[in-house]
Amino acid sequence: MVAELPDVLTTELAMAALRYAARGWPVLPLVPKSKEPLARLVAHGVKDATADPRTVHAWWEMEPTANIGIAVPTGLFVLDVDPRAGGNESLAELERKHGPLPATIECLTGGGGRHLYFRVPHGLRLRGKLGPGLDVKANGSYVVAPPSLHPSGGPYVWEVSGHPADVEPAPAPMWLLDLLSDGQAARPAADDAPIPEGERNATLTSLAGAMRRKGMSPAAIEAALLAENAARCDPPLDKDEVRTIARSVGRYDPAPAGEPDLQKDYGHATVLAGLFGNHYRWAVHRGAWMIWNGQVWRPVPEEAVAKVAADELRRHYATEMAATTDKAALQDLGKKVTETCVYSRITGALNFLKGWPGVLTLAEEWDRDPWLLNVRNGTLDLRTCALRPHAPADLLTQIASVQYDPNA
Repeated sequence: MVAELPDVLTTELAMAALRYAARGWPVLPLVPKSKEPLARLVAHGVKDATADPRTVHAWWEMEPTANIGIAVPTGLFVLDVDPRAGGNESLAELERKHGPLPATIECLTGGGGRHLYFRVPHGLRLRGKLGPGLDVKANGSYVVAPPSLHPSGGPYVWEVSGHPADVEPAPAPMWLLDLLSDGQAARPAADDAPIPEGERNATLTSLAGAMRRKGMSPAAIEAALLAENAARCDPPLDKDEVRTIARSVGRYDPAPAGEPDLQKDYGHATVLAGLFGNHYRWAVHRGAWMIWNGQVWRPVPEEAVAKVAADELRRHYATEMAATTDKAALQDLGKKVTETCVYSRITGALNFLKGWPGVLTLAEEWDRDPWLLNVRNGTLDLRTCALRPHAPADLLTQIASVQYDPNA
């Protein structure tokens, strides 16, 4: 059955820890008003971090005032800006040189600093320091999260426009990745690199688009994708889902002979279809974009989608430029990078995407299964009382503000 959380978990700290865990972010309890792991509960520190709601429940039941640590998940890193060590000045100098950082999830620390959350390509190794007062927390590290209290007594809070309930982590700009990886970010990933869960659909769609633009037939694309899926996806996607990707991409005409790539708005849309993956949908009945926040689909302003699209395209084309020495290809890619700064080009690409398979979503597709109940710690199938992880494919737009406890 679905049960309300017990009284001990109605504290703000406990509720926040459960929200982070429900998002898939592993958490660990810290000593109250401290940054140190609470050793009596997590003897191995960050290695004991978990997103399991029962464990999180137990931790904060035993220590309701524990601060919250978020173990930085795979695919993210956190830029820790410490003004007391010159972090504000260091960051300002970098932004003057390379351009401003994109808007993203942002925490204002109790000590007056900032934590900026960014997405990072899978497998990219980052150094731990960017400059004076600029530290990098990546997989294997943790950060203190709201509403924890700093040793000084100051609270950690989410910046108003950077709350994780409202925005997703932005892709790190290429210049930042290059600085943190000694230029490795600009190099293409190894052809046999594993494709982790969460990136499989987007990666295979991008590969399919590249093959179609080179003139490969739908049948050849399907065969190649099935092979890639079996060899690299961890775990592999269902074969029918892979075939659907191949059929969807195979409907579009390949690039004309002598033309290195699809051009203008349609070309950008083709790239975005792969980059967006399962993160964005166009709801026809609402006339609005929807974003997957890890638990539920929510409306998002088109201006915000356009900003993400421009950043994603710019990073994609810059990566392709770094991987080629062909003069014609470099010239073509340079034009595309320039086009990502033209708002009408981005909105034109988004208009194409509104009719794209896997993006266009009809009214009857949303919340279509009346037996699924979305709760904070997963999706409950009322037919079997089985709880499973939140999944974007369920297309759920509602979530109950309760925790499912099978033992209640």
